[in-house]
Amino acid sequence: MIERLYPSSRSTHIDGTPLKRRIVVATVDGRAFYVFIRLLKRAGLPFSVSLPWEAPSSAVVLTTRKEATSINPRHTLLYEELSGDNVIDIAMIASSAIGGGREELIVGIDPGVRIGIAVYYKGMLVHADVYSSPDKVAELLEKLLALRSTRRIIRIGFGNPELAMRIIERFPSALSSGYVVEFVDESRTSREHRKPSRDVGAAIRIAGRKGRIVEV
Repeated sequence: MIERLYPSSRSTHIDGTPLKRRIVVATVDGRAFYVFIRLLKRAGLPFSVSLPWEAPSSAVVLTTRKEATSINPRHTLLYEELSGDNVIDIAMIASSAIGGGREELIVGIDPGVRIGIAVYYKGMLVHADVYSSPDKVAELLEKLLALRSTRRIIRIGFGNPELAMRIIERFPSALSSGYVVEFVDESRTSREHRKPSRDVGAAIRIAGRKGRIVEV
């Protein structure tokens, strides 16, 4: 029997992205179950739970390597395959649930004292947060290279050109690994004296705007 746990009545991600496949957690391993549930709730992804041998073959089944031998799903993500990084693991789960689509990674950056970040993978918002330093953003960009992508885009707000350039210059290794950089008009994306949620909101809007490609 499958039990709907969270949330109860939708088949979309919290940002409205439709999911082609439902997600089912199918494990009796306590540690694996805890990690899967934590990731799914953090991501705002709807899911159900099932005993491994009752998992539907059409779903994305989250289970362990040992338990996978007792089921026959077409789409699985094993606990042992998780990277241990929340951003990467959520993106992997979301990608499986979305199904096909362009493997495009877009990172929106709202520069400032607090740096707003929004990460879209295959059209779904998989990470949004505020970072305290350019070095932390650089670390994130490095980690995101682990996601299979046909195109990687950094869209950075250009309301303060000097600051935008200073931030970009801190990412040399990431930029040499295939990211395209676009400067985006920040008008109507930012406000003074912003709360962290507004920094994230500005980064989301920046990620959704095409900008001017720059050579760095």
